[in-house]
Amino acid sequence: HKDRGTERRRLVDVLLHVLRHVGDDLSCRTRVAALRSLQCLVFMSPECRTHVVLSGGVAMAAEILRSPLQSPAPPSHLELPGAEATLLAACGVLVACAAGPRRNVRCLGELKLEKDAGELMRRYLQRREVAAAGFSLLGAVARDEAAGARLASAPEVLEAAAAVRARWPREVEDAVLPHWQPMAPAIKALLE
Repeated sequence: HKDRGTERRRLVDVLLHVLRHVGDDLSCRTRVAALRSLQCLVFMSPECRTHVVLSGGVAMAAEILRSPLQSPAPPSHLELPGAEATLLAACGVLVACAAGPRRNVRCLGELKLEKDAGELMRRYLQRREVAAAGFSLLGAVARDEAAGARLASAPEVLEAAAAVRARWPREVEDAVLPHWQPMAPAIKALLE
């Protein structure tokens, strides 16, 4: 068991190295593969989750999520193939990192990811999987007390979440279902 833990940590280090140094190629395949692999490791192993959080992997995934959201939205016919898959994978890593001790959720809250989740839901309201992933990310981030307080004073984020809930109720239920820790009151109110 100890050897596998060391091997997993090395694998996490390799994946973080790949994410640091891979460019924005046209298909985003390398980035998506690294993010999905990282998500699997983080989801399955608390040691890997802790290693990702302590190694700056959460900030890296947040930057990958933020970079397309900070630029103006291109017309859908000009969007790079794999852009949505990259957003989905980055959300998956961030949501998986929220499990465990409060330090993990606090790390997401310190990055102020509730605004990014709101922008993701607003911009991709018509894209079912991406909107549901944004809702799931918001549910994970809102568990942090500071993020919950900021969320209470950000009606545009809650409006985007309500719009996603109204547009994709089944997908939102499925996206929120895997949360194994208590939901934030603001998210719970949206689901009722």
